[in-house]
Amino acid sequence: MKRLLLPLLAALALPTAVNANWSNWFGRYGSFTEAEMACNKWIIGGISYKVKSPWGTYSKKARFCKYDKETRQFLGWEYQNIEENKIYEKERFDRKVAKRFYF
Repeated sequence: MKRLLLPLLAALALPTAVNANWSNWFGRYGSFTEAEMACNKWIIGGISYKVKSPWGTYSKKARFCKYDKETRQFLGWEYQNIEENKIYEKERFDRKVAKRFYF
């Protein structure tokens, strides 16, 4: 029994890469910057659509992040019913919170 207990205590006491990222497994990030970077990485993984304006046509992402000060998190918003690379005249889309980045 002692043979198993000592290695287990040593593994828990020593800082490792696994222990450093332990909080990310539960959806929490260690700092504001880490949560913001994770949210920005999530945005890149989303689809793009195009918007037509008087100045031309330009591309936008269907995901965006907003910082919520009261709950200390970044909210990952996503536009609904968007098709990739389709050109839209107006930017009136339904949106919902798809992901939360707590810190």
